[in-house]
Amino acid sequence: MPLRLDRMAELDAALAAGALLLVPNYRSSDQLVDQLCLHRQQTQAGIGNVFRKPPIRAIDLWFTELWNELAQLHGADVLQWRVLQPMEEQLLWQQVIESESPELVLLNRDGTASTVAEAWRLLQQWQLPLGELRRHLSVGNDPAHRDDREYAWQWLQAFEQQCRQRQLLTFSGMLVQLLQFIADGTLSRLRLLPPALLRAGFDAPPPLYSALFASLQAQGVELGDWHFTAAAPLRMLQTCGEPADECRAAAEWAQAILQADPQASIGVLTSDSQLLKGDLERCFAQTFTAAPHLFSTMQAGALTDAPYVHSALASLSLLQEDIDTLELCALLRSPWLLAADGEEGEQDARAELELRVRRTQALQVRSVQLREWCMQQDKPWHCPQLGGALLVLQQRALRQPPRQSLQAWLQFFIASWDLLLPRATLLQSGDRALVKAWETLLRQVQLSSTLLGMHDFTSATALLARMARAGTLATANTQARIQLLTPVMAAGLHFTHLWCMQMTEALWPGEQQPNPYLPLNLQREHGLPGADRSRHLQATRELLQGLVDRTTQQVVFSHALTSDDLPQRCTGLLQDPLHRDTRDANTGRGGLHPALADFGTTALDVAADVTTVPLPDTQPAFGGSNVLASQSACPFKGFAQHRLQARELPRPVYGLPLHALGECIHEALQIFWQGMQSHAALVASGEAALEQAVGNAVAPALQRLSRLYPGVLTPVLLRLERKRLTTLLLNWLDIERARGPFTVIATEQELLWSLPRLQLKLRLDRIDRHADGSTVIVDYKTGRSTTTRWEDPRPAAPQLLLYQLAVDAERRHAETGALLYARINVEEPGYDGIAHDGSVYPGLSFAEQKSVTQPDWPSLKQYWQRVVTQLADEFLQGYAAVQPARRDSCTYCHLGSLCRIAELRTADTAEEAR
Repeated sequence: MPLRLDRMAELDAALAAGALLLVPNYRSSDQLVDQLCLHRQQTQAGIGNVFRKPPIRAIDLWFTELWNELAQLHGADVLQWRVLQPMEEQLLWQQVIESESPELVLLNRDGTASTVAEAWRLLQQWQLPLGELRRHLSVGNDPAHRDDREYAWQWLQAFEQQCRQRQLLTFSGMLVQLLQFIADGTLSRLRLLPPALLRAGFDAPPPLYSALFASLQAQGVELGDWHFTAAAPLRMLQTCGEPADECRAAAEWAQAILQADPQASIGVLTSDSQLLKGDLERCFAQTFTAAPHLFSTMQAGALTDAPYVHSALASLSLLQEDIDTLELCALLRSPWLLAADGEEGEQDARAELELRVRRTQALQVRSVQLREWCMQQDKPWHCPQLGGALLVLQQRALRQPPRQSLQAWLQFFIASWDLLLPRATLLQSGDRALVKAWETLLRQVQLSSTLLGMHDFTSATALLARMARAGTLATANTQARIQLLTPVMAAGLHFTHLWCMQMTEALWPGEQQPNPYLPLNLQREHGLPGADRSRHLQATRELLQGLVDRTTQQVVFSHALTSDDLPQRCTGLLQDPLHRDTRDANTGRGGLHPALADFGTTALDVAADVTTVPLPDTQPAFGGSNVLASQSACPFKGFAQHRLQARELPRPVYGLPLHALGECIHEALQIFWQGMQSHAALVASGEAALEQAVGNAVAPALQRLSRLYPGVLTPVLLRLERKRLTTLLLNWLDIERARGPFTVIATEQELLWSLPRLQLKLRLDRIDRHADGSTVIVDYKTGRSTTTRWEDPRPAAPQLLLYQLAVDAERRHAETGALLYARINVEEPGYDGIAHDGSVYPGLSFAEQKSVTQPDWPSLKQYWQRVVTQLADEFLQGYAAVQPARRDSCTYCHLGSLCRIAELRTADTAEEAR
């Protein structure tokens, strides 16, 4: 049955007689207003359908209204002082902390400011002057031995002085001043007080609120507490295996209740706000996917979580000289950015632009380079609208003074957003809560400008981002049938059904949290919250009992048996006998969507797994040697990468990317061997001449690299890298001397290897001619060595085999007599590979390879041809089975979420265990 509160007729009569009902928060006021209007509709249907809004107010809102009315009617100076909004108070605290303790390094500046602000609020609401705090502190004169409380003493004094000098009030400070006006009869004379006040849903108000109520009563206001009849709901205890099972159980329970009673009012409570906005909200979204309006999370999210706000803040980085790469990539994908879609949109070009940005693999991109890319008309990443906007922004930014007020910076930011993120797009989205929150933030920034002084661009953007993080986006639907809450949010609310999660010893009553910036003896002496264990336990017990009393039909307490692999025990606060309903930890459906529950094994059709999707005869395939390398490692990898084009997005890295360093070494060796040309010339060169030749080869390669990564290769790093590469290559040339005589006949040569419907474009690092006239193929490797099994049907690196076929097929060179991997690194430089005899390099002759079973060198080459041809045929036939050749084939593969290899291996392991 729907929620029906008793005594509504009595409450309506009391309010009609002039009483005002105060409740803890806006949620409880909205609920009581709805209940009272429902009562009036049912009892006064003949009179009409229009009712005056009942005088029911959240307590803090009423005190604010009272202060504003007093300020309009009275001329006291303090009434003209500015009452700080929470965001402004936070920023002022941060200013005070930074100015008073510049030597102090704080890892969490926002958290420190919030905690000190809470200390100030406690002092005011418990009516404790700073002198009382000073009495409990022994402030020393040695700054090197000051603790946190002594710093807080300094900050609190400075904050009080700042408020006095700048005529500012915190909300609690406003209540202190309001108490004085009530006590001296000012509000009574101005007839601003109601004849009677009723309080509902309050537990133990702080002393400042108690003093306000006492002062109101002394002025003739009739004071009373309004109580609805305490309910006696059915109470149950339910255990689940894991926290995820607990979330699913709560969602299924709520779904079953609404199916039986669509008008039920359901509350789901958890003391863990991260769970509330994480697993719990996801489970309810999955369960109520067809009707998401039925539930609402009453915890307001940070304003920066809204995609539009995130994009707006990120777009300001486009005005800087260097832009964070990942932030830029996210911005390019933003649907809020101008011309993101539609007929005139640039979405395809921006996808290409993101790939272009990522290919640099640098942590930052220069804004001038970004504008240049946008305006390249012959490139797929040509984005003229974005590039034009960036050019206009750059011209506007140059006209801005280095330092100006936050309000002036905001006007510049708004003009930039009008150009980059048109406001019309935001208004057309229909998200009224977002529009309201965004406009509120901008107004708040303008109002706070006088408090925050002058700023440069960097500090202004940082301050705006900080204010946005402190802002909230209220997306809660107070009319939703299911409310996901924390216990504090549930103050004063009534329910027909209530589910209290995580009822464990660790969370109920939970950890005491006295304020770390106030002396503990002061907090215990005056009864501040969280300072005394017995008071904390009693307050938690009363909170829990109040939740039960305000629920009419059923209360379910639950907890997981294990969490993070640790056993959990039920809280001792649940002392009364409860009906138990124990769920097995393994009975949940895991992360499956609820829609899958409709499909049982009898409803499924068995279908053959098609692992071949041949290329059409009319569609030739193109690529490089990595086509066969991927096919050899795993058929599915070859299919996904080269047929589905499933590529991993390049990630920014610190310093120079490894592939860039590898290309630099390739280029340097190409230049070197173009001049040296033979083993004989190498042996004949003196140390000085050789060092000069290597230096001349390294210099142009590094110059090209510095043009690609100007922000990384600074002059100092360039000198260090030149020295490192010169030493590395000189050491490598000692290895080259150990080879038999050879002549370099080609470097970085491009060859084409073809089969019907397959053309592979190859680039060979080096081709040598050995003393006996045979060809030696050299492939540079700057990483560690890898073991090559030359008769493996699916070789780990078939590139050399493919190069050998391409070289022999070209017929310009003699037949291949050796395949060599050149390991050019510091740890283990040397040659790996295989040769027809031992004259090429010691230890690599065909006869010395124990794993080779072929009788002679021509037979081995024929085997390689069959292997390569087989891999090529597999690719053309579209063979795409998930069959990694080796277990380490998946180590650096990014396709695991597509091929589900982890799940397949888990299933195989389970099958073997059975």
